[in-house]
Amino acid sequence: MNNNKILGMIIWILGLSLGLLFLFFVPKEQTGTVKAIIICTVVIYLLHLALWTLLQRKKLDFHNLSALTLSVFFLLVQTVWAVIVAFMAKTISTKAGIFINALLIIIQVLCIMLALISKNHIMGVSNRQKDHHIEL
Repeated sequence: MNNNKILGMIIWILGLSLGLLFLFFVPKEQTGTVKAIIICTVVIYLLHLALWTLLQRKKLDFHNLSALTLSVFFLLVQTVWAVIVAFMAKTISTKAGIFINALLIIIQVLCIMLALISKNHIMGVSNRQKDHHIEL
């Protein structure tokens, strides 16, 4: 493994640990909201890990950075949401917590899919342009 992969895994583990640490130790009791946020936090981090490993199998180039950037942004949003829920566990209803997390997951997957679709379109246009030019 190269240094970037190791650093990426360390940052991923630290981010997940930070979110879960707040969720397990800050609230006085584990409400349904906290349990739902724990599950959704793990799901969002696993989605990021799946995207990261998928893009690592292929050549990681400039066109994949937008999907990774969006994924990292949503990891930060989820961690901030986990901290907010940890401090306000009794005031946020379970329904609201699940709704906001489902919304975050749907928006994350949608944005990343759109970024990957645009990457594929750009690569297709780029390949067509290369095919039309004759090298001298």
